[in-house]
Amino acid sequence: MLMLQCFCPNCSSMDINLKTQYKTVNNGMRNLLICDNCRCCFSETKNTLLERLRKPISLVWQVINARTEGVAFNATTRIFGISKNTLLSWERKFFHLSRVLCLYSICHCFFELVIEGDELYTKVKKTFHQMNQPVGPLF
Repeated sequence: MLMLQCFCPNCSSMDINLKTQYKTVNNGMRNLLICDNCRCCFSETKNTLLERLRKPISLVWQVINARTEGVAFNATTRIFGISKNTLLSWERKFFHLSRVLCLYSICHCFFELVIEGDELYTKVKKTFHQMNQPVGPLF
């Protein structure tokens, strides 16, 4: 998958190899990669949203979800036991995704609710002429 391939943040080369693995406090094992061209050493999370993230990803998801549900800023820091600076940095980091996620959720709901006429025919497997349909409520 080209989208998930790592590349060197220094020279943009895709000639990289695994150097070693290291254990993070909250997020499990991570790979430390090395570029064959420039010998730059970097983590697999370099230049991603997970870069320099010290809290568990599940906690970040819960906090961002609570904020989108309308929980106030100070209340969120009290509920989840995080500092205001941490919450502010997470909101800045994930802010550019808000429009994409909003559009995705709207499209997902819209496409889930739309049924076209030919799909309805496929599900019913019958055709009715306009004159043969009874007049009155459908249910």
